[in-house]
Amino acid sequence: MKDQLTDSDVRDLKRRVLLRDKRKCILCGRQTRTVHEIEPRSHSFKNSSRIFRLENMCCLCHECHMRLHFSSESSIRKEMTANILRIMAERYHYS
Repeated sequence: MKDQLTDSDVRDLKRRVLLRDKRKCILCGRQTRTVHEIEPRSHSFKNSSRIFRLENMCCLCHECHMRLHFSSESSIRKEMTANILRIMAERYHYS
């Protein structure tokens, strides 16, 4: 995969994530159009190929997404991320 993706590449990947997850939050199952980056761009901004790949993205509803990003307790954020990774490993065989 190339290091720098175009806007079109990113839109296509997000569309693929929405289709893969059937537009349902991976944590609670609600309908959504929000795509979450498990390892955020801010952690690997120099290498977009690490961020923009199916294994690093999932659907989250607005409530779960806000809770994940804005919870004042880091233990909640860590637990939610661990649950996302576990579910993705089980469902899609990602390691």
